[in-house]
Amino acid sequence: MMSEIFLICNNKKLNIITHDISNPSCILIHLHGLCSNFQNDTYTMNDFKNRINFFNKINILSYALEFEGHGKSEGINGYINEFDRLLSNFDTLYNYIKNKYSNIPIFVLAESMGAIIIIKSVLMISSYDLNGIILLSPYFNISSGIKPSELMIKLGIKLSRYFPKSKIAGKNDISISCCNKKYELLSSLNKYKYTGKFMLSTLREIYLNNKWVLENYYKFNIPILAIHSKNDKVTCYKGTINFINNIKSSDKEIFLLDEGNHTLLVPIDDNDYQPIVVMSKITNWINKRI
Repeated sequence: MMSEIFLICNNKKLNIITHDISNPSCILIHLHGLCSNFQNDTYTMNDFKNRINFFNKINILSYALEFEGHGKSEGINGYINEFDRLLSNFDTLYNYIKNKYSNIPIFVLAESMGAIIIIKSVLMISSYDLNGIILLSPYFNISSGIKPSELMIKLGIKLSRYFPKSKIAGKNDISISCCNKKYELLSSLNKYKYTGKFMLSTLREIYLNNKWVLENYYKFNIPILAIHSKNDKVTCYKGTINFINNIKSSDKEIFLLDEGNHTLLVPIDDNDYQPIVVMSKITNWINKRI
């Protein structure tokens, strides 16, 4: 059965979703993407309760972190004005888990923006004891179809200093990240989901911190699995290939899919079993490293 706990970070309550397992084989920390959360109530593997049921069969204990400004965590919905606060969110949960389960292996499953957070976190704090990281559709490069011009980027960054909460750029449109109309309809019932145009400061922080990661990720040296669809309309798989090819890690793997949504755990339609393939790939990869 799922349960929620609240941890305090940056003077705000962070919502953490978890469950109970006696003697877990390892712990998996789940990190969501930009303007997302773990409150989805759908039939897909993207729903956290379905993830728990899948991982529970092989005794993996899950913790899902909803970053401040996302899901049930405190903060302005969809607002990021200081990216390193999200790194502090991860640090708070990591230390909570480490104090509670000092000798159990810890893995991280990060999606899209979550990849920037975990990569920057481990580069900034070398003391993290992680057994491996799995990235789903990581944001290293944005898809050419939605990439703004350099002029628009510079203008947006400048305006964000004066109007950080202005919603005048981009759009959090689920139809871009997912072509499953059934899921799109069910996801629209999620009252915690941020929709509409992004705030300028949010896009600024994502852009600048992604740039920082691209300048420093060659130092990364932790076992890692990256999974990406070549058909991703949000993030570009070529950036993931470049990341894997240039990091220090000797234990690294990329799993490319010819089809699939940006949200990889959502099927294209009811006959698509690729999300199960992705989940099986993750569990097999973890099991070999416990």
